[in-house]
Amino acid sequence: EVRVREELFDAYDVDVLLDPPRADIPVGPADPSRGPADAPVTLVEFSDFQCPYCARVQDTLDQVKERYGDQLRHVFKQLPLPMHGQAELAAQASLCAADQGEFWALHDWMFAHPNQLDRESIVAAAAEAGVGQEPFAACLDEGRYAEQVAADMEQARRYGITGTPGFLVNGRFLGGAQPLQNFVEVIDDELRRAGIEPPQPEAQPQAE
Repeated sequence: EVRVREELFDAYDVDVLLDPPRADIPVGPADPSRGPADAPVTLVEFSDFQCPYCARVQDTLDQVKERYGDQLRHVFKQLPLPMHGQAELAAQASLCAADQGEFWALHDWMFAHPNQLDRESIVAAAAEAGVGQEPFAACLDEGRYAEQVAADMEQARRYGITGTPGFLVNGRFLGGAQPLQNFVEVIDDELRRAGIEPPQPEAQPQAE
């Protein structure tokens, strides 16, 4: 359906001038992110480290990052759901790891080990990633990032995001573990609106 619409728009030189609905979501310096701060597209992810759908979509997000490179900034926000008993601890732990520059390393480990998110296992995994154990444990014990996690959860509620994962692409909502093509459609559209031609995937060699 998407491809047919794009072919028709191209054939008849159709430009969509109406701006789609979008939320103006603040991104602060404490929010973990990767990619340039001035990238033309910002993808904000609200996620839960115990959510199986959140874990499933990580491979897709890796493909998105590979496809768009410096045209994309990926921001992570916390949305631990009440049904997941260890998700809030994991959320705070990820931000404690960010203090030492290892947010993404612990992020990857926790999504790969959703059934090992007890305090002891997280501390051990953080140490293996190069995080200093004493300051990391102190950060957890004092609940240093409890307020930031709560603020992220309030932001999600304000924007109507009640499940995980939830995404805002330049403020445009995508809910659930979306396939790659759904991200591509929105990101390509945002790039074109900024006057930038989206990257084209490399053609795959045909098997003989």
